[in-house]
Amino acid sequence: MAPPERRRRSTQRDIARRAGVSRATVSLVIGGGAASARIAEPTRRAVPAAAEVPGCAADVAARGLKGGRNRPLGLHTFESVFPTDLRDFSCPFLLGVEEQTARQGYDLMLFCSDGSAPGTAGTERSIHAGGTNLLKIADGCVLLGGNVRREELSALVREGFPFVLVRRREVDDGELSYVAADVSGTAGLVAEPARLGHPCILYLRVPEDTEPTRDRALLVEPTEDNRFTEAPVTTAGTERVRFPEDCSPALLGDPPSWTPEFRNRTRLSPPRAETAGDAVRVLVELLDQETPEPRQPTVPCAFVPGDSVGSVPTPGGRPPT
Repeated sequence: MAPPERRRRSTQRDIARRAGVSRATVSLVIGGGAASARIAEPTRRAVPAAAEVPGCAADVAARGLKGGRNRPLGLHTFESVFPTDLRDFSCPFLLGVEEQTARQGYDLMLFCSDGSAPGTAGTERSIHAGGTNLLKIADGCVLLGGNVRREELSALVREGFPFVLVRRREVDDGELSYVAADVSGTAGLVAEPARLGHPCILYLRVPEDTEPTRDRALLVEPTEDNRFTEAPVTTAGTERVRFPEDCSPALLGDPPSWTPEFRNRTRLSPPRAETAGDAVRVLVELLDQETPEPRQPTVPCAFVPGDSVGSVPTPGGRPPT
């Protein structure tokens, strides 16, 4: 029995010829966004009609013109975030995105290229590699990671492309949609050592000026490891400082790759899986709106008592910190 004849996939050149327009026009209509609004309505209707021709298989972007959705959501990571094991800092984020995407009835596409030639991948990832928004083959995108390029966020805003960030970010070009941890619980975490009699609290943070870092005192970034949170303990240990007898550290965040050999820090724990899942939910809500408005919900953090904050030493002990 002869195999069934394989239908030839329509190209933008084919669609342009059938619709009587240029390839550039087809690209603008398929890409959508603010640029496509300048194209006459009859032309915008002719392009998707030309994509549906018997005997040809239109590509996914052209098919999406007929029903308005392709049904994939994108996940763009600004740096490598895939976990090495289930204790990895990024793992809950990825699980949250996957679970909520499936629950919403979408498929998930991962965007991780940086525009480099094959075999020469760089360390920074670009959304607009080669001057083109690579995310447009998805209906919308969740953006995850710490090494954010603000100029690219501004470009997405100008294009009108729907996206939601995991964690708060700001740009001058307009309001962004994001889901962030509600760090108002910081006050409660500070109150705990104060309740135990500590008169002095040291504010320690990573050496950068980003929105999440300003939002809370001690931030453990996804790209960091335990060296940041363990460094003060190691250094203090050389001076014979005891924890928590002499000094009581508390974290505004979870240490990455927590394992039992590390102390169970007193901390404010952000719900990473829930935050990422809510980003997907917000993205779908934006896609369902005719004129979407930026959304910026927050997710409460959980206070973890841990064992790293203790009572103030007796008068004969070291000065409390």
